[in-house]
Amino acid sequence: MKRDYVFLSVMFVFLFLLAQAVPGVAAPKDARGLFERKCSACHSIDKPKSQGKTKVEWQATVLRMKGHGAALTDEDVGAIVDYLTRTYPKK
Repeated sequence: MKRDYVFLSVMFVFLFLLAQAVPGVAAPKDARGLFERKCSACHSIDKPKSQGKTKVEWQATVLRMKGHGAALTDEDVGAIVDYLTRTYPKK
């Protein structure tokens, strides 16, 4: 019985540490900060408030900004597009 508890405890710790080590998609809080840091370099972060768009439209917008020189990785683009789609959807 004690052996089972030790085994389960070790497995729990291992899985917990593994989950912390695996990179994932940016959390919404991180995506907002990423949007604020990257996009405010060229324009107001209030601009999207008046531009509700679909995910496809936000993707096109963010990729266009990347084409204009915004320093964005593919992961940045995905996180920002998801954030904008959730926060400023097309009405």
